[in-house]
Amino acid sequence: MVYGTNAGGVGLASCVPIGDISALEQGMNRKAFLTAAAAISAMMAGSLPGAAADLGVAVPPPVVVVPAPVLVPVLPHIWLGHFTGGARTAVPGVMDWRDEFQRFASRRECQHWLRALKRVYRAQEGFKTCLPIR
Repeated sequence: MVYGTNAGGVGLASCVPIGDISALEQGMNRKAFLTAAAAISAMMAGSLPGAAADLGVAVPPPVVVVPAPVLVPVLPHIWLGHFTGGARTAVPGVMDWRDEFQRFASRRECQHWLRALKRVYRAQEGFKTCLPIR
């Protein structure tokens, strides 16, 4: 039997007979061809095991439709009035300071309350607002 040698005379080629290299290469080529053919046929059939880990395809969650009630109860609005302000007193350097909160059924009532307090406590400007709570 004839052994092949490489340039230095050492390595794999020096240990494997020349006649067996071609048979080994043929077996490897046959195995690679069969593996590639099986992968292509599996991909065409849709049963490729790597398809489950593909992050490019997103499956949307199922949509649940809940019917809404025909009559929705209307809740009345509640407004929060907040006023801060001060008025002068008879004593020099002393101010009557107010920080008031009040709840109202309508914005109009809240604005009316703010205007009344603003007329009385106008010496020092403060915070005035009507906010819808609900």
